[in-house]
Amino acid sequence: GKTKNRSHVQVILPYHSQNMSAEKACDYTREAAAYFDDDYQTLYCAHQPDEDCDFYHSHIMINPVNIHNGKMMETDPVSLKPFCEHVEKITGEQNRLKFKKNDE
Repeated sequence: GKTKNRSHVQVILPYHSQNMSAEKACDYTREAAAYFDDDYQTLYCAHQPDEDCDFYHSHIMINPVNIHNGKMMETDPVSLKPFCEHVEKITGEQNRLKFKKNDE
């Protein structure tokens, strides 16, 4: 069922590889966000290292309402494990993804 006050889910992808570039971070982010393309609306961006964060990282914002059936996205660890595996295949690294709901 629907969860009150959840307008989006945010995924933060850290890229700690020493060989990371802006182009590669953008490509990884695009490929990771594509996992949700069939069922959810997404918005994403990648950031380069700066004074606030010393590594490349990206944000994927997901509208958790399924575009086909109106059901809310399941965001428990078991439901998100296939996405985490998808990201690991893209990056070749085990990722410690951070998921945020808009009420956190």
